[in-house]
Amino acid sequence: MKTNAIQKVYVIYKRSVYDKYVLEQKDKRLLALLKAKHPTTKNLIKNHDNHLRSLDHVEKILKKLGLKFTTVQRANIKNIQRYDLVVTIGGDGTFLRTSHHIKDQLLLGMNSSPQFSVGNFCTVVKENFEQKMIRLLSGDCDIRLLHRMRIAINGGTLPIEPINDLLYTSISPAATSRYMIKFNRKAEEHKSSGIWVSTAVGSTAAIKAAGGLKQTMGDDRLQFLTREPYQGIFNPYQLIQGFVNPKQKLTLVSKMLDSKLYLDGPTVCYSLEYGDKLEVSLSKNRLKMVG
Repeated sequence: MKTNAIQKVYVIYKRSVYDKYVLEQKDKRLLALLKAKHPTTKNLIKNHDNHLRSLDHVEKILKKLGLKFTTVQRANIKNIQRYDLVVTIGGDGTFLRTSHHIKDQLLLGMNSSPQFSVGNFCTVVKENFEQKMIRLLSGDCDIRLLHRMRIAINGGTLPIEPINDLLYTSISPAATSRYMIKFNRKAEEHKSSGIWVSTAVGSTAAIKAAGGLKQTMGDDRLQFLTREPYQGIFNPYQLIQGFVNPKQKLTLVSKMLDSKLYLDGPTVCYSLEYGDKLEVSLSKNRLKMVG
């Protein structure tokens, strides 16, 4: 990539728990716990300070490199297509939420508080951000193409294409998820705690913790895994776990009056009713992540 290919940078940051609930909302319960030095609040201020230092450092380096940039909180993303490079400051949650808005831009994730934050998608921290930017501007930086999922509900394609995973489940975590699953010319009716579907890069996250298999980043198959299947003794399930090749699709039909589809975490959520059909396949689009 040539230096002049990156001219405008969009900096997107999350707000810390301390910033949102203590400084802004003055949450009485949290203030009382902080005053009492409750163990659950031990790192709130430290995490907040780390995050602010990371944000300040990014802005200083971008000014030093002569780049034009705009800084926004992640809830206020707009006109993102005007920018060449998007930098997220936070953790994986901020990276994933931002990825839903991106089409052709490069996306670089910074873990602003690596002591306390998960940053599997974040390839920089404050200490190596300047070096990474210099390499990126000189064209000496890896660009990883991450697979996305195409999702349709009742034939209508969703505007968001997750890069990590999806979870389809009952509205209540204590309730049984009931659905029909169709894949590779087989069909079954399932009772379970829901079902995970992930990309290869998402296979290191929740689906792996639930018993799934870790895939290599370049693998173009999607993986599905039923959570806590209830099989009974007469009809053992065959579609508990599997891989969806690029030309295949996984189909789920709801047998619940109210169920939920979560994309890349808890923030993006769609409601499905009894009889609704959910189809999952590999998207032709990819995300350009700065490695």
